[in-house]
Amino acid sequence: MAALISSSHAVNGFSDPLFHQSGIVPVVNLFDDGYWRLIALNRILFFCLIRLHIYYHVWLMIKGWIWLGTKAVRLLGFRNFNPGGTPSLKRMTFRITIAALRKWPNTAITQIWWQCYQLFADEGDFEMDYVAAWRHKFEQSNNSGPALHVHLYVENSYLKAPIPTGPDDEATFRALQMWYCLIQFRMGLGEILLPKRLTRIDRVQICKVELRPVGLGSKIESLVLGRSKNSHTAFFDDPERVKGQVTVTQKLMANAEDEGLEFVRSWNTVAIAAIILLPFVLSLVFGGIWIGLFVKKGTDVQVAVQTAFTVASYIVTAGALLIALIAFIDSQALKDM
Repeated sequence: MAALISSSHAVNGFSDPLFHQSGIVPVVNLFDDGYWRLIALNRILFFCLIRLHIYYHVWLMIKGWIWLGTKAVRLLGFRNFNPGGTPSLKRMTFRITIAALRKWPNTAITQIWWQCYQLFADEGDFEMDYVAAWRHKFEQSNNSGPALHVHLYVENSYLKAPIPTGPDDEATFRALQMWYCLIQFRMGLGEILLPKRLTRIDRVQICKVELRPVGLGSKIESLVLGRSKNSHTAFFDDPERVKGQVTVTQKLMANAEDEGLEFVRSWNTVAIAAIILLPFVLSLVFGGIWIGLFVKKGTDVQVAVQTAFTVASYIVTAGALLIALIAFIDSQALKDM
C-alpha cells in the first residue's frame, strides 16, 4: 500500500529526502468531511483534461525516447549518466517551495501548496508524503515522542495512519475523520457516485498475510460512540462531545500493533435514490429545453418531440448502465476482500 512507509523507498517516511531536510514540513487538513469529494473531482477532471490534450502524448513520446536513450548510454558503460541533470527540476521545485513554507508558515498558503501537490504528484507519493508530514507534526506536538500508528480498514482499502497520543478522544477522532476521508478520496469516482454512510466502527484483530502488509482478522468489539439516526457514530461525527475523555485513545494505545479499526458502512439510501433518479430528471429537462428551442425556430412539433425523447431515452439508458457498472465493480471488490 502507498500509505505504508518503506525504508528502502523513502527517507523518514517521505517519497523524497528533500521533504525532511531542515525541519518539519507544514501540513493542514485537506480532507474535511464533504470537501474530499471536491478534491477528488478536481483530480479526476485535471487528469482527464491533461490526457486528452495532444501535447501530453507528445510529452510521453519524448519521455520514452529519453528513457530508452538513457538505458542505451548506461549499457555502454556510463552508469552514472543522468539526462535530467542534478539537481532535477522536481528537486529544485521542492527546495524552493518547502523552504518557503517553513520560512513563512501560513495556513492558506500551506493548503494551496498541498492542493497543487496532490494534483501534479503521483497519488502514491502524495499519500505517503501527506501521512509522513502529519506523523512528524504529531511527534512534534508530543515533544518528539513517537506518534501512535493505527491500522484502518474501509472495505478493501487499508491505511496505516498516525494519530496524536497526548490529547483526548476529541483530537483522536478528528485525526481519524481526516484519515477516513483520505481513504474515501483514494477510492475515487465510485465513492462519489454511489456513496455509503458510516454505521459503526469496530476494533478488530489484524493478522499477517503474504500479499498484503496486514490482513483483517476477527472482530473484538464495536466502539460505543453514541447513536445518531441510523448509525452508532455520534461521537465520531461530533468529536467535541468527547472533549476531555480518553477512553478510545487508551484502547488504541493498548495494543496498536495487533489491533486495528474497521469502518463498517452501508448504502446511503437517500443519496443513492437521488443519483438513480438523476438521469431521469436530466432527460425530462433536456426534452423540455429541446422542444422549446426548436418549436421557437419553426420546427415541426412532432419531429421536435420525437427527437427530444429519443435523445432523452439514451440519457436514461447511459445513466442506468453507468450506475449498474459501478455497483458491479463495487460488489466484485467486496468479494475479493
